[in-house]
Amino acid sequence: MKKHWWLIAVVLIFALALPVAANQAIKIYVDGKEMKTDVAPQVIDGRTLVPLRAIAEYLGSNVDYDANSNTVTIETQSGLDVVTAISSEWATAGHANVSRPLSYAGIRAGCAPCHSGNMLQKALTDEPYNPKFESVDGKYAFDTNDVEMPTPIDCATCHSGIGAEMIATGIMPGEFNVVNPGEDWNVGDANALCYTCHNGRRNPEAIYNSWVTEGATRQRSYPHHAVGALVTGKGGMEYPGATYVTQGFHKDGCVGCHMPETDGYVSHKFGGADMSRCTTCHPNKLTEVQAGLEERLATLESLLLAAVPDAARIGTGNSDFPFVDANGTLIDINTLPVEVLVGAYNYVIGKQELDTFGKGAHNTKYLYSLLDESIKRLQ
Repeated sequence: MKKHWWLIAVVLIFALALPVAANQAIKIYVDGKEMKTDVAPQVIDGRTLVPLRAIAEYLGSNVDYDANSNTVTIETQSGLDVVTAISSEWATAGHANVSRPLSYAGIRAGCAPCHSGNMLQKALTDEPYNPKFESVDGKYAFDTNDVEMPTPIDCATCHSGIGAEMIATGIMPGEFNVVNPGEDWNVGDANALCYTCHNGRRNPEAIYNSWVTEGATRQRSYPHHAVGALVTGKGGMEYPGATYVTQGFHKDGCVGCHMPETDGYVSHKFGGADMSRCTTCHPNKLTEVQAGLEERLATLESLLLAAVPDAARIGTGNSDFPFVDANGTLIDINTLPVEVLVGAYNYVIGKQELDTFGKGAHNTKYLYSLLDESIKRLQ
């Protein structure tokens, strides 16, 4: 089949091929990006021949070879086909809370930019989105008479205004930076838009300072979207002066792992990454990482519960962090040693990664450093 394909490719591109020296390495660029193919371009009789199937499929076309008629058919998707496919994927993605934007995040101002499309679009404009609220049965709700209600996160949220600018520049504005507030963050590529919401959502240094400063009100903030805290290598609870190792950003970034090219367009499912891509470069590594993570979490959990005799479990959310007793009642954070609070914070990061996000695939070295240092302080 490959032999027939090359014969057809010769016929199709012979007239358009450009002469290249026989000993010169041939590279293929599509839209400015170098393309790698399993069949290398060749120079035959002074003509440059390239694998047409690979190029056509890279550009989103479907290629079919009929051995009986010895013909190749190339079919391209229309723009409408692509939009339809992306829309159907988006409808099932966790980002698309279509019916009730902000319903599970609450109406707090800090939640709105990541859970409401028009909030993010207008966040840095002269007319920021400021929804009106009313009291219903003693609880706050949106004023249904307000013309501008919260909107779902849709295509325009990411591909217009601030979202489009971040995708184009790779820079996350400092207003969204919780790790270094006010400092623009050059994340690179479309990852900047991802990190606007998935950057950890907490400033661990500020929380730590509230725990160790005498007379300060201790913040009871738990790690939120811990995957961002890990990938950035900035969102864990660190002891001043301690050494923490980080792998930094993976070369593929958020987009490369969670938005792969598929059927001629970029996937918008935003589900778990295809872990087989990891094992291609790191065979058996994920199994080893997960085992190491489970061992560290078990050790840390045992030490934490031993240090807080009244604790029945370590809390993992705003309503139960850092500890609750057998009745589900919060244990006063002001009665707990700093080492216990730091350990509980990093335990939650590790637990979220193991159970929900990436089984340890997001910045393993950093997560191990956080857990190992917490264990050492409690032993």
